[in-house]
Amino acid sequence: MPGRIWLFLTPSIHAMTRRKIVIYRAMDALFTRAIGAHSPARRRLIEIGCGASHWFPYFHRAFGYDVSGIDCTVAGIRLSQAILGRAGVSGRIVQGDLFEPSPDWIGQFDV
Repeated sequence: MPGRIWLFLTPSIHAMTRRKIVIYRAMDALFTRAIGAHSPARRRLIEIGCGASHWFPYFHRAFGYDVSGIDCTVAGIRLSQAILGRAGVSGRIVQGDLFEPSPDWIGQFDV
């Protein structure tokens, strides 16, 4: 019986994967148009609420950005650090509040 269930689940799993691929390609095209032309001397990106984000490796590899993130939870910070670690990308992730950023972060990011 497990094989029968697998047969029913497989098409939806593949459909979800195809949809994700289409979405990621569309987002890549959007980011390439929006960010690709933006070429600052230093490339620094910050993501607010970065907890479960898988975008850090993408922005680092696709555009050469040094990536940083801020999240209000310890769990979010650990998750972001794990994502960066698995991708072999270094980045700075801190716990904090968007409305009370560290003074050394103000004006330090391009994106």
